Amino acid sequence: MKRLGLGMLAALVLLAACSGPPAELEDPDLVALFQAINELRASGGRCPSGEMDPVDPLRLFGPIIIAAQHHAEDLAAAGVLSHESPAGSRYYPPGSGPLDRLRREGCACLRVAENLAEAGSWRQALSAWQASTDGHCEALFDVHPETGKRLGLTAAGLGHVGRYWVLDMARPR
Repeated sequence: MKRLGLGMLAALVLLAACSGPPAELEDPDLVALFQAINELRASGGRCPSGEMDPVDPLRLFGPIIIAAQHHAEDLAAAGVLSHESPAGSRYYPPGSGPLDRLRREGCACLRVAENLAEAGSWRQALSAWQASTDGHCEALFDVHPETGKRLGLTAAGLGHVGRYWVLDMARPR
């Protein structure tokens, strides 16, 4: 009986790592961007690679929001746009990728996609992602750009500082 109890506790800890209470965004521009992304996902759309089918909405997840916001702060401070944490990062070892950052914040993720933009508004950031030929548009629709298969990206977080916009999406364990 004791062994079963510990197993159940471990299962609950793993479940908490991929779900948790609903998270909220404080920046009104990020709220608008998140709503627009989910509206786009719900209706389907067009990427440079072709038509994208509708997909379920993303849900916000606190650790992913933290990772995205910290990465936006680091990018703005360094004046670079990179999927790797820059030298001088306040939060992560230099060279850390999206999966590294999300795991450091406590997200047990199987797969991660990250969209970055240097843009004057959330609308410009979203437009840049939709026009991207590097898989960023497909990621918005939960599609692998090379195989066309679903990635299982259901959790998300956004960050924004000045002209730097970060969207991290993950497939939780």
